This record gives sequence, C-alpha cells and structure tokens, in this order.
Amino acid sequence: MKFLVFACALLVAGATALPPKTNEVEPIEPRLITNSIRNIIRQVQNAIRENGLDPLIIDSYEFEYNVPFLVDVRLFLNNFSFIGASDIVIRQLDYSVVSNRLRFNIELPHLVLVVVNSGLKANVLGERYSGDFRGSLAIDGIRLSGEVRVNIGIISGISIRSLDMKFGIDRITSNVNLTLMEEDLSANVNKLFNEDIPYILKTFEDSINQFITDTIRAILDQALKPSYFSGDNIQHFIARMHAITISLLVFASFVNASDLKIDKLRLEEALKDSRVGERNRLLEGILNDLIDQLRDIMVNGTENIPVLDPLRIGEIEVGESIFETPESFIKIGETRIDNLSTFVFDTLNIAIEGIIFQRYILSFDTHIPEINVNTNSYDMNFVAMGGQVFGSGDMSVNVVKPRIKGRLSTSLRINNGMFLTINDCDIQVSLGDFQPIITGMWNSEVASSFISRFLGNLIPELMTFFKYEINQILSDAVKTIGNEILKDINVIDLIRP
Repeated sequence: MKFLVFACALLVAGATALPPKTNEVEPIEPRLITNSIRNIIRQVQNAIRENGLDPLIIDSYEFEYNVPFLVDVRLFLNNFSFIGASDIVIRQLDYSVVSNRLRFNIELPHLVLVVVNSGLKANVLGERYSGDFRGSLAIDGIRLSGEVRVNIGIISGISIRSLDMKFGIDRITSNVNLTLMEEDLSANVNKLFNEDIPYILKTFEDSINQFITDTIRAILDQALKPSYFSGDNIQHFIARMHAITISLLVFASFVNASDLKIDKLRLEEALKDSRVGERNRLLEGILNDLIDQLRDIMVNGTENIPVLDPLRIGEIEVGESIFETPESFIKIGETRIDNLSTFVFDTLNIAIEGIIFQRYILSFDTHIPEINVNTNSYDMNFVAMGGQVFGSGDMSVNVVKPRIKGRLSTSLRINNGMFLTINDCDIQVSLGDFQPIITGMWNSEVASSFISRFLGNLIPELMTFFKYEINQILSDAVKTIGNEILKDINVIDLIRP
C-alpha cells in the first residue's frame, strides 16, 4: 500500500507543479513511476535481510516469568527458522500515461516456517497449563494484484477514479504437531491450514477482494486529500524556494564581489586584444583566478565573510505555521557542512557569437566530489498521509557529485559607461547520489534503516521529476541577481588604475 501511495504522490506532484501558463498536463515518464515502486520494494527487501528477518533463525530461546505464589511461566524454543519474507517478486508492473493507469502483480513465492521443538509450562494461581509445538508450515504463491486509475488536473490535483484489488494464495501445506494440556490438536490445526482457510479464501474471494479494495481506497483518498498535494501548496512551495534561492544568491554575490580582486592589467589586455582566441584565453584565465580566490575565501574567510567551509548552521525549528496541523514541528540541531570549497570546474569556456550584435557566451560544468552534512540531533513530530511521523536521533547525509552546468549569454551596454547584461541563462543541476543515515525514526532501527534507504532513492528521483522547475528557478534567479549586480559595475572602472 505504501508504494501505491508514493506512486500516486508522484503523479500529483507532476500534475500540480507545472508552470502556471500550461493548460494541459504533460505526460509523466512511465519509468519514473515504475522505477520508484521498484526502488521501494528493493528497500523493503534490503531492510528485511539486513535486520536478520530473512532468514530468521533462532537456535535456542528460553523465557521465564515468575511472580511468587501467583504466576510462573516457562517457555522454550529450539531450532526455529522462517524463510522467504524478502523474496518479493514483481510479476507485472506498468503505468500508462494515456489512461493514467497503474497495474501491478506482486508475489511472495514461498514462505516456510519450521520449528524443531518448543514448549510451554505455566502455573497461574495454582492452575497448571502445558503445551508442545513442532513441525512446519509452508505457504506458496501469496499474491496481491491490482489496477488503479486516477484523474489528474492542475487545479484539482489527483483523485482515484477506480481501484480494483485481488488477493490470492496458491497453496498452504501444514504438517505440525500441537499438544495442549496433553490433548493432541495436530489434526485440527493441519485441517485448518490445509483445507479450511483455502476454502474460506475461495468461497469468499469476492468479499475479501472488495474489503481489501475498500480499505486501500480509503487510505489513498485520505493520503491524497488536497491539503497534502494541492496545486496551490505545490506552487506556494516552489514560490517560496524561488524567493529563498534569490535571497541566498543576492547575499553570496554581494559579499563575494566585495572581496574578490580582478587583475586589471590582464583584463585591459584581454579587452584590447583583437585576436578572439587569445582574448578568450585571457578572460578564462581571469575567471580561473577569481575562482581560486573564492575557494580560498571559503576556507579562510575575510574581514567581511566568515569561514564557509566548513559551514556551520545554528539550530533550526519549524512549527505549526508551516505544517498547518497542531503540535507539529521539526527541530534540527547545529549542523556542519564540509567540502563546499572542493568544487571542480570540468569545463569553463568563453566564446563570442554574432558579428554585428556580439554576445559573450560563458559556459561551465562544475561539480563537488562529495558534500558531508552532519547534525548533532533532530526531533520531529507531524502528520503526513494520515499517519504520524515522529523520531529523535542523529542525522547525516553524504551528497555525492552534485553538478551544475550553465550557459550565460551576455552583451555589452554602453550608456554613460560600459556595462554587461545577461540576456539568457540556462542552469542545470544534477545529483550523483544521496546517502542519508538517520537514527531514531519511530524509535526503531528497522524503520530508520528503511527511511534512510527510501530517502536515498526518493531525493534523486524527485530531482529528476522536478528537473524543469528546479532548473527554471535557478536560471531565473541567476539572471535576475546577475543583472542586478552588473548594472552598477562599469567595465571601464575595472581597468582604470
């Protein structure tokens, strides 16, 4: 059910986060939906295996509980094994962009439980109880298949149009020996699993499938309420990120520009050189020099700028005003971000286009090998998709090879001086890998491990899914802020003594 909700959530995000002027919903890449579901299933499989749940083997276990004169309980278990829980097989998984239909068929082929010997002895208020259990139970072909169709609209968001679920089991094989109070119940238990349960599943197949369908439909309807994924909320989030991005760029550009020093002699030489290749080479050299200065400033700081690598961020707290639900909050302790200054320019080129109306083209491709983010603590509690999300612990993230590619087209404007103007800007970002490590989610190591892997796949998928919006925000921000800064920088002043 979780992967259905996630798949539908991706549909919502795609439908509602389009540019405001778009009148039609662009098709969603089918592989984004199906690959996301496959990733979630792989995360479940890995979490089950890595936490020792498949195979689950217990050689020997004993339990005793005693309250004098009242209760005395003794339990033992020898050679217990449970195998097959992580063997999740996808028989069918496809998504149609034409009909907005998701079909799936998922199966656990073979589950086996074996107990060589176990027993219970108890004395409760003078009454004696005893039991013994051994044997095996195998379940073959546990299947869940279904088809979900959705309606998608930019304003209305997403809603379930139809849902059809089917549950089935191929075969149950029970060969157990159970004795309670010296009475052999083995035949009754084996008949229950071998005959009665398959008969019930077959006889009431339609009712069971309808119950499962109604239950999942109720969960999806609750999870997909407009309060979670409405177009207004998505657009509000994007607008907020746009404002934050512009603010950060304004601050960074203003401060860095005041501390970076341009080699005026080299710049004058470049502007006077009539040979295009040599001029571009000189300008690229000046840019590389500015980049080296920026890296040094980030590591050592200046009178105006604090050290930015490592970057230290104080405590952050987000409360009810953001989540719009009572008693919801996220608190993040002091955070340290390392390696921001280790950026590498794979390409950095300057070229000139046009004969009469010349444009200066700056193209670049830069990446950081790895950014390490560590926080000493976090604490959260909020409601999402109808369920409570809470946790308290530590959190770290390794961001591997974040990359920025850009192409800026500029021209010279002469008006009481000589000024550069950015005419076009195309910024593209990508991510090599996202590796979070989170502890304390739902106070469970298993849940924390699963959430860490889930986010490790989710964040790159979302960056791919929202690629257009992210790139557009950054491109607009760089163009806006760049022109705001360049309008007051007279190129002639840069080469004056």
